[in-house]
Amino acid sequence: MAYQGEYFVERYGHGVAEATPPIRSMLDKGVNVSAGTDATRVASYNPWVSLSWMVTGKTLGGMQLYPRANCLDRETALRMWTEKVTWFSNEEARRAGSKRASSPISWCRTRISSPAPRMRSRS
Repeated sequence: MAYQGEYFVERYGHGVAEATPPIRSMLDKGVNVSAGTDATRVASYNPWVSLSWMVTGKTLGGMQLYPRANCLDRETALRMWTEKVTWFSNEEARRAGSKRASSPISWCRTRISSPAPRMRSRS
C-alpha cells in the first residue's frame, strides 16, 4: 500500500483503504503478525519504506492512507521486522535469549534518542 495506495483509493475508496491490511486490529486480537517486503516483485528491499508506512500511515506519494488509530508505534513496527519473524520460522525458543535478536531494537533506540551527528565540511 505504500507504493500503490493512491491507486487503491481511486479504485475501492478511502473507507476500504483505511482498514487494508488491518495490522493494528490483528495485533490487538493477539494474531501473530510479522513484517517484510515483497522483494523486488512489488517493492524495494529497503525496510525503511515499510517501517515508515506502518508508523505514519502514508504512501510514498504522501497520501494519508490510514487514521492514526490504525498506525503502529516505531518499536512495534521494528519488532515485527525482527523478533516477530521467529514465530513463523519456528525459531522463537532458539532465538528468544539471543543478544542478536534484540540488537536492532537497542540499536534503533540509541539512534532515535541521540541527536544526529554533525557533518564536517569537505572544504
